[in-house]
Amino acid sequence: MEVAIARRSVAHRRSDDYALTAVRGPRPETGRTTALVECEHCGQAVACRVYSVADTQRMRARWRLVTVLSAVAVVAIIVAFTIIIAGKVPNEPTPQPEATLLGLSGLAAALGVLLSIRARRLAREEDGVRLAAWFGTHRLRWSSIIRDDQ
Repeated sequence: MEVAIARRSVAHRRSDDYALTAVRGPRPETGRTTALVECEHCGQAVACRVYSVADTQRMRARWRLVTVLSAVAVVAIIVAFTIIIAGKVPNEPTPQPEATLLGLSGLAAALGVLLSIRARRLAREEDGVRLAAWFGTHRLRWSSIIRDDQ
């Protein structure tokens, strides 16, 4: 199993700045384990959490659920928006609270669409590898594992 790792900086935003690095040891049968990966750029050892195949599939299922729920929320917001607009008299201005609500619902719909797109991508590319530390000088690329051990 290999993982794409790079030092965190503005220069390492492109995919060709990541180096595939071997993860020592196989995936665990259940749960997760911590593995050390040596960064090809700087030689530092980076701790990564590697999740089991079952846990990785559960994470993918959760991202798919987020995708569906956010898409349903967007549809509900659009339906509510349409009902509100249909009940208004065209020549009267919209009162301030309703105008604010309409504006916020439009913003919520846009954010729901973006969340749905991002969650769908994460559902496809979830590989079950995370950095062990939240903060640090390194980063992993999504979908970095060569998919021979799914």
